[in-house]
Amino acid sequence: MMRAVCLACGAIKEDAFVPCPKCGHLPRTDDDKARHLMLTEWYFSMGKLEYFAQKVKNGERLEFNETILGRFIGYVQNGQLPSE
Repeated sequence: MMRAVCLACGAIKEDAFVPCPKCGHLPRTDDDKARHLMLTEWYFSMGKLEYFAQKVKNGERLEFNETILGRFIGYVQNGQLPSE
């Protein structure tokens, strides 16, 4: 299991690419999938994920580094997980 933050409602869900159990959001675009993949336990501690989740719940916009986001979009398109 690789818990992730739902970027639609801020809930913690079981995986980046599954529907959110709270709001039902399912990442469909490469961009949305990449953003959800970035906010997983694979890369952040649960404490940090909870911090991001609270920001989403508060209606705050999360800023993503465009260069890193571009790399993650490539990972999604190629069907591979980054190792960094």
